[in-house]
Amino acid sequence: MPPALPRCGGTELTLFACSLKNGKSVALCASPDASPTTGYVRYAFGAGESAELRFPDPLDAPGDRFRSTRVLFPSGNGRQAYSFENGGYRYIAYQLWAARDGNAARGGLMVLNARGLPLADQSCISLNDAEQEALALPPYPMPEDELLGAASTLPFGDSRE
Repeated sequence: MPPALPRCGGTELTLFACSLKNGKSVALCASPDASPTTGYVRYAFGAGESAELRFPDPLDAPGDRFRSTRVLFPSGNGRQAYSFENGGYRYIAYQLWAARDGNAARGGLMVLNARGLPLADQSCISLNDAEQEALALPPYPMPEDELLGAASTLPFGDSRE
């Protein structure tokens, strides 16, 4: 099987994708038939045409490995985050949007250690209109990640990189 690229392709749904300030890319993609028992959801991270990290590898039905948490605040601002655990680390791809236009204002990739403390937080270079139009809703009701709910104290979008 060819290596997963850090972007979605073909008929895959793009759940999240961006170029990071560190020169790498991250993508969370799903097959159109993805459900807990069919298709796949895949994560890819890296630079150029190769993925430094692929999850899962090999691809298989996602079960409940991937989580999706959408938070709407009274102000109209919000956050969509996807997460999964691999090797004792939690990976979180997130986007934040502002009420003024409903488009994502910023996003990034955060990695937490086993105790839930941030190890890395890389911001996206931008979330432009083309990237926004490509984003799809989760193809099935993914479980929520309690750590990412409205009361989360994680530093989404902080300048610490």
